[in-house]
Amino acid sequence: MIKQLFPWPCSVVQLNDWENKKQKIYEFTKQHPYQKGRYQPMSNYDTIRTNPDRLKPACEAVQDIFGDDILNFAKTLGAISYEITLGWTQTSFKGMEQGIHNHGYKGFSATCYVDFDPSEHTSTVFYEPLPSFWDGQKRQIEIPNCNEGTLILFPAYADHLARPNESEKPRTIFAFNFNVVPHESVRPPFDDELSTGQMFRWGSRSNS
Repeated sequence: MIKQLFPWPCSVVQLNDWENKKQKIYEFTKQHPYQKGRYQPMSNYDTIRTNPDRLKPACEAVQDIFGDDILNFAKTLGAISYEITLGWTQTSFKGMEQGIHNHGYKGFSATCYVDFDPSEHTSTVFYEPLPSFWDGQKRQIEIPNCNEGTLILFPAYADHLARPNESEKPRTIFAFNFNVVPHESVRPPFDDELSTGQMFRWGSRSNS
């Protein structure tokens, strides 16, 4: 029998109460100014990542906007808790693109489309983690039917890119990273030092 090895989990969610959440994201962007840093799109990634005074409020904003969806995703994986480690927004104006990259080898990442016209913009392009044994190439996959309010959650190690924005309309996303702690039935117990951010546990969902 031939079995498929090494699949990676991915969840695509259309957010509830989107207009309210969209306004919260706009407010988030006002609070954390954009700069043109390591990537071509305008972003507050470095503004937040390198400033502890911005990092904690950014993680709290992620929890406020996306907490229920992270919780559902983590529970489906068999996790007992999760930790949001970073959240940021970025906007691609006409001609801007983001090259192939990933968000590290631990945990998960997510992309939410904020300003997105499916008739003019393209969704994130993902690459298979391993090249094909047929031709040595990595297959590209685009999530179909994305709209404003579509949230994609995926392993942080997944290579992905954003094609050039060929529209006069800006393309804006909210991205974030988070770690999960698996239940012992999913993975044997292990010691793990969680990075800065916020830990949310089931039930009280209080910080620890």
